[in-house]
Amino acid sequence: MRKTLYVVFACCLSLLIIYTLIINVNEKSTSRRTYVPTAQFLLRVQEENRQEQLHGGIGEETEKTAYLSFDDGPSEVTPAVLDTLKEKEVKATFFLLGNEITPEREDIVKREMAEGHTIGVHTQTHKRNIYGSYDSFFEDFDAVQERIRQVTGEEAKVHRYPWGSTTGLLRPLFHRVTAELQSRGVQSYDWNASGEDSLSDGIGGAQIKANVKKHYGLYNEPIILLHDSNVNKNTALILGEIIDMLREDGYQFDTLENRDPYLTPEEWRK
Repeated sequence: MRKTLYVVFACCLSLLIIYTLIINVNEKSTSRRTYVPTAQFLLRVQEENRQEQLHGGIGEETEKTAYLSFDDGPSEVTPAVLDTLKEKEVKATFFLLGNEITPEREDIVKREMAEGHTIGVHTQTHKRNIYGSYDSFFEDFDAVQERIRQVTGEEAKVHRYPWGSTTGLLRPLFHRVTAELQSRGVQSYDWNASGEDSLSDGIGGAQIKANVKKHYGLYNEPIILLHDSNVNKNTALILGEIIDMLREDGYQFDTLENRDPYLTPEEWRK
């Protein structure tokens, strides 16, 4: 009898232990599920963080303006870019190569001006030797400026350094050259978002759009670098979608002559 009671007691105790373990496991599983962020929750957090970066505080309304800029034109691709900009009623900034302003492309440059876009100086040749000395830099700059004046009757007031202001080639000349440009009433502009469409020939339009999307949302006033040289046909093809994407995210558009000058931070040039 006593042995039977022990067996019954042991069975009951075992069942109680097993039941308790099951309850604990279920509670822990439920607890874990309760605190695992859902995709919707993560999206909300990401959006709140983005809004904080954009506005300096969640809930504030800040005007957002995107500045589309195109380097290395004019070319046979540029008219397609201009067609899309006209269709979408967007103004942009074109940083020109002097040696690409051939007689047969003068009408492209005139069209850029006539349709309200801003024209700027990029470089005459896009060769590294322009940074060989102060004099060689301005020999190159002045050649582009003169060519623009010949075609449009005006001089450019905006400028972009080839490879940007952080290139080591510019470092020894940066302060002197920048001061001289400013004394001439010329403001320089880098970029803070890029389609990266000059990194390889034939880069796909979807990739260009994805590259732009990576960074523009971090800024109220993103300067977006694109290119309109002969190898940038896909940029022209995807441009409409890029504009629509920016508009859907609350951006309007303007040209760089209406934006504060922008060069990357000083420490980036060290």
